[in-house]
Amino acid sequence: MWKIKHTNNQCVVPFLYIELTFFLGRGYTGHEYLPWFGLVNMNARLYDPAIGRFLSPDPYVQMPDFSQNFNRYSYCLNNPLVYVDENGEFIHLIIGAVVGGVANVISNWEMIKAKGFWTGLGYFGVGAAVGAGSAALGGWIAGVTQSAGIITGAAVGAGTGAVTGAASSVTLNGLNNVIGGQNFWNGWQQSAISGAIGGISGGIAGGMKGYELAKEGGKNMWWGGDVKHGRTQWSFFTTEKPYETISWDIKNVSSKSLNDCVPTSFAEADDYFGGNTTYEQYNTTTNYQQDVGVMASNCPNAYGRVLSKQFTGASMPDPVSVLADPQQVLSIKKSGNLIHTNMPHSGGMGHVDNLRSKKYYHSGKVVMNFRIGSYRLSSVNGNWWFYTLNGLKQL
Repeated sequence: MWKIKHTNNQCVVPFLYIELTFFLGRGYTGHEYLPWFGLVNMNARLYDPAIGRFLSPDPYVQMPDFSQNFNRYSYCLNNPLVYVDENGEFIHLIIGAVVGGVANVISNWEMIKAKGFWTGLGYFGVGAAVGAGSAALGGWIAGVTQSAGIITGAAVGAGTGAVTGAASSVTLNGLNNVIGGQNFWNGWQQSAISGAIGGISGGIAGGMKGYELAKEGGKNMWWGGDVKHGRTQWSFFTTEKPYETISWDIKNVSSKSLNDCVPTSFAEADDYFGGNTTYEQYNTTTNYQQDVGVMASNCPNAYGRVLSKQFTGASMPDPVSVLADPQQVLSIKKSGNLIHTNMPHSGGMGHVDNLRSKKYYHSGKVVMNFRIGSYRLSSVNGNWWFYTLNGLKQL
């Protein structure tokens, strides 16, 4: 049975309480044997070699996709000859203790100067204890989120760690009061400083643990989410970048208001095709009314007749399938054509615009960008009408 001391090829049963000579009292993997109890001190938990189990469960499920890892009382997935648990997850406790101890000494310096070294040591000890406890709690929460199937990043881990660390402020404030001979609940103002100490300590622990979990899971280091296309593990901004962007060089030739969309989009298309008809002239030819718009029946044929008086082209019979294919859209652009849209607007009105760019994402999202507003292709329905314009009408 592994983890039990062996001397001269003799198996020593821990329950016999036999004291053996052993270098520094440590054996396999360098952990401390406790012969009086027949247990092994593995720092974070006690291990019973007789039954091959810890006395308390592991707070972390490191590999939720491996069934052996869900036995949180076992050591190294029940395979100690292959794996070693070095239990090196204590550096955040040291950092938290140092930060907490030093900060508490600084905040109580006047009292320390008045009462001497041993009082200062007491303040340091209290701050170190609370700081280390906050660090442990911050790291534990980051680990628990992983066991629940949530991968955190450094920023998320630091946030949760800071919140839990700040909660220790009341404890630190009360212990400082006791050292100073006061009531435990006195001095609530000091609690604010104590909260900062706990927040820093817990934030360090939670951030370090979140970073480790995100790195192991191949997630974003800051937020713990999936690494989207065009981003890296270290990207602070995690939104997906398009794998294909198709843009038209359309100039703004008139106002940016909404209700003059017909003369504006006509003037833009005219400029794109090398014409010289101005925005003001299109106001006249389309019968545009200031702050009202162009009055026409809200149906594809009525607007199509207005459009065909100025430009050559054709309506798009199956726009969704065409616009969903970047190769077809790219072919339209390379042919020198524009994509013109008549879309529904509030109050039963219509709105027209020229497509300025399309962005395609690996997630399946397709975004259309216009002079005013952006829309997803998934929002297109039977009330949207698309046209390919290929030139100016010769009047």
